[in-house]
Amino acid sequence: PAPADQLVYLGGLCAVMTVMTPVSHMHYYAFGLPLAAGLWLRGLAARPGAVSADARTTAALAAWGVLTALPLLPGPVFDRLRECGLGPAATVGLWAVGLRAVGRPG
Repeated sequence: PAPADQLVYLGGLCAVMTVMTPVSHMHYYAFGLPLAAGLWLRGLAARPGAVSADARTTAALAAWGVLTALPLLPGPVFDRLRECGLGPAATVGLWAVGLRAVGRPG
């Protein structure tokens, strides 16, 4: 396997660990960064000489970043987002993107 795939595997395990913990603090979502970095690196490896990954990977990473950051904002609306589990849902979505990327033949 390529180094990017290994990083996606590691990041996927960290994402599962983050979602499975009985108590979830918002700073735990930093464990999703290896998965994000692996997806980004995999997207760059597919496009030699490019500065950014493909549009689908970039959109998935941007959505994960926004959806895990929204519950950190102050206010009752954002408290509801935190209580509804927006961060774990976004992390499960990114985990699925990682599984699909690694499971797809190169």
